[in-house]
Amino acid sequence: MQEWQKKLQQLQAWWQTPLGEKLLAIEQRFLAEQLECAFGYQLVLIADESFAALSNYSRMSQVLRINPLTETVKSLPENIDAIIIPHSLNYLPNPEAWFEAIHNKLDSNGKLIFTTFSYLSYLGLQKARYAKCVRQLPTNIHSFSALRNSLLKSDFSLTDDCCFAAGRTLGLDNDKLLMNSLWGNLSCIIATKKLLTVKNFETEWEKKSINSEAVMNSYIGENRQHER
Repeated sequence: MQEWQKKLQQLQAWWQTPLGEKLLAIEQRFLAEQLECAFGYQLVLIADESFAALSNYSRMSQVLRINPLTETVKSLPENIDAIIIPHSLNYLPNPEAWFEAIHNKLDSNGKLIFTTFSYLSYLGLQKARYAKCVRQLPTNIHSFSALRNSLLKSDFSLTDDCCFAAGRTLGLDNDKLLMNSLWGNLSCIIATKKLLTVKNFETEWEKKSINSEAVMNSYIGENRQHER
């Protein structure tokens, strides 16, 4: 088993810790709200069983969950309207290949939503201290900024970039969802597929008109040469 696969397994186990359960509940609520605004026929969820419940919040006719631990980009179907990737991109060995494949499979204006941990937060502070509550949380292979840059190179339009779940919400005595918090423990990017530039194709009658004009000009030019 490769190192990135071990990290994904560690992450799945960490969601079952007290702090992991708290953040998982907050993130699922956040992503459920995003799903309420997503319309279309097909939703793809690239996540392990920890996020399987998100399928229940989709308004789309078809929902497919892909386990990043065992499946590859080749598992992506055609004509996807929305894709949600919670945290997996931080650990996958080649996120650029995923971005390219996702761009090819998304319909026009298709939506991509992915989340990561933010270490400029209470979570990062606890990890720096090697606190017990985050000891099992695997470190990222790819940073949030690196994923963001790769995304922008893949012909996506960034529509939202936010942090949520502020530090004081992790006291385990409440579960408020705080949006756009500077020190949010979770980060999210929402992007849409850029529309292709529409080419200006000439119609058949336009081509015939241009060809007829060229023939006429050539005929007039030849007659003038004969007259001389």
